[in-house]
Amino acid sequence: MCLPRGCEDDVRNLLSEYNIGINWVDETNHGKAIDVEFNGVLRDEQSKAVDELIRYEDGVLSATTAFGKTVVGASLIAERKVNTLILVHRQQLLSQWINRLSEFLIINEQLPEQPEKRGRKRKQSLIGQLGAGKDQLSGIIDVAIMQSLNTAGEVKECVKKYGMIIVDECHHIPAFSFEQILKESNAKYVYGLTATPARQDGHHPIIFLHCGPIRFKVDAKKQVEKMPFDHYVIPRFSYFRIPAGKNEKELTIQEIYSELIEDEIRNQLIVDDVVSCYENGRNSLILTERTAHVKSLTNKLRERIPDVIALVGSMGTKETREIFERISATPANKPLTLVATGKFVGEGFDEPRLDTLFLAMPISWKGTLQQYAGRLHRLYENKNEIRIYDYVDIQVRILEQMYGKRLRGYASIGYRAKGEIVTEVPTDIIFDKHSFFPVYTNDIVNAAREVLIVSPFVTNRRVPRMMQYFHTILKNNVKVTVMTRPAEDFKDIRRSTLVRIFNSLKEMGINVLFKSNIHQKFAIIDQKIVWYGSINLLSFGTAEESIMRLVSGNIAHELTKSIEKNL
Repeated sequence: MCLPRGCEDDVRNLLSEYNIGINWVDETNHGKAIDVEFNGVLRDEQSKAVDELIRYEDGVLSATTAFGKTVVGASLIAERKVNTLILVHRQQLLSQWINRLSEFLIINEQLPEQPEKRGRKRKQSLIGQLGAGKDQLSGIIDVAIMQSLNTAGEVKECVKKYGMIIVDECHHIPAFSFEQILKESNAKYVYGLTATPARQDGHHPIIFLHCGPIRFKVDAKKQVEKMPFDHYVIPRFSYFRIPAGKNEKELTIQEIYSELIEDEIRNQLIVDDVVSCYENGRNSLILTERTAHVKSLTNKLRERIPDVIALVGSMGTKETREIFERISATPANKPLTLVATGKFVGEGFDEPRLDTLFLAMPISWKGTLQQYAGRLHRLYENKNEIRIYDYVDIQVRILEQMYGKRLRGYASIGYRAKGEIVTEVPTDIIFDKHSFFPVYTNDIVNAAREVLIVSPFVTNRRVPRMMQYFHTILKNNVKVTVMTRPAEDFKDIRRSTLVRIFNSLKEMGINVLFKSNIHQKFAIIDQKIVWYGSINLLSFGTAEESIMRLVSGNIAHELTKSIEKNL
């Protein structure tokens, strides 16, 4: 029986529980000793990460973008002092690692004798590489693209020659071809680095089987709080609808995306926002999931912004290198505008000037959101505010639900929502289902003219609790309107209860409106204060839900407009 190294602790504990003795035989490769020194200064948190990792022969560092995981990796090499192979999955990461290792390590080694070959002699480096058209491993410290180590299921023998392996972006290990590489390696030390150890497909346990458990984790929200700039999400409400004659329930998500990227009004909203940011000197990254969308947005933007740069996965190695050189050569006083697919620059792309992200297509998983947001988190001189423009497609149920998931993701990494005004409220402006209620009810009782609440569901627990607040403002002649689903939308067993709730609201003087299958969830107070998210404001949810508070007359108007035919 053969088990991955990450099972060692569990096997040890299991056998110990049954008093079974263990005879451990170490057949790992301890590697070749190398003379290497760290040429830098670690921040306190980086030093703690190295200290914790070095206590073990394996383990994962889970830390956000801009934490400096590459620097931590360099320090591990200097601490272990054995020949090391760094595994990456992207060409950009390969280049970044080579540059960082050259900067932070002093390697006092001589290159081994190279066999005589015909043709032009290539310049060999102490930091070797495999991938991006080069096969120049030094056997001392090497960086390799994983795809170059596995050809048609055959893993190169060189993976067995190192005493330490460091896997960057190790959440990719569950990919079969990448996992094969770790299975073939026998290094004494194996470490994984990632910002998002959780995987959407649930296969993250495979990471820990090969790299060991998480040894050090950096809280994303606390890390954001330490950064010298504010973090905002700016919701932009689109009115994209499924075209007439088509049924949303009968369309796949990919078919909906195809309709979405063709919506001229929505695309124009994105373009106008990007142009406005460009004119204000901001450095923007526009991310979408479709190459066709990259091309159409790039063409529209080039009509108004010079030097828009498009980045897609279909570009060849030479073209990619030339574009990155062009980005690097852009003067600091000239705003950058990059349009790309999320898969191409969503992770491993390092351009510290970026301060504005446009999510031109919806995503739902918080891991992807963290990766995309991480493109903005690099430190840069005079960067004092980063923004994410998020396009909320409130007329399409599945797309609006995806925004609800993103909202929870923003809260988890310390972002605040921003309208025209950011007000001071007792806690974060993105709330969870527990923290929102005191601030929300305070807004209700301080209403001066009108309150609109859109809540698809109402319950006998929440509505009576809200009655006291409604009673207070109704006495002050504040108009209160509630929009919800009619009793007929629900099963027979619930209808009588719902009718009683609706009648009690009407008897108080509340205007109760019905819309079958309504899915939006928001409240608008005095056409200025907006509460919007995944929380039903007149019922209690059970899921991990979030809601944001904004002060924005424009957003209040847009949300009211989205349901105005029912008002």
